[in-house]
Amino acid sequence: MTSAIESPMYCRKCSYSLNGLDRDRCPECGRAFNPSDPRSYDRSLSPSRWRRRAKRMLVSLLVLMAFYVSAYIAVIDTTPFFVRTTNSLRIRGAKFIMHENGSVVLTAKPKYRIGGAWALTLFAPVHQIDRRVRPDIWELRLSELPPVVD
Repeated sequence: MTSAIESPMYCRKCSYSLNGLDRDRCPECGRAFNPSDPRSYDRSLSPSRWRRRAKRMLVSLLVLMAFYVSAYIAVIDTTPFFVRTTNSLRIRGAKFIMHENGSVVLTAKPKYRIGGAWALTLFAPVHQIDRRVRPDIWELRLSELPPVVD
């Protein structure tokens, strides 16, 4: 193709820019076009194609996020981090946090069934969301404990 057409040309199938090509075939999808026939190519990118691409990207992103959250749910260990008996409180992997209002809270460290340190890093963002959505699994306010009877 040796043509000096000023207007832009786009492939009708994949929207690849056809300007400056040395062949009459789209290098992206292989569709043939004729630079002297405007019906064989598009002069602008159609909004419907962009909408379809945006929808595909959005669906792909949603599917990826669903897999990410599903993987987190599969590997996180949500067994209680404390066990209350008649005269004691057994705690595993927790730390004490004192808030400004004076309340003391036991906060559980995340424990993963598999993955260890890499799972801790990979799932840190979704774990922070999980702490806000399900605080009863991750926190124990000491003021809410009934007194121990000897």
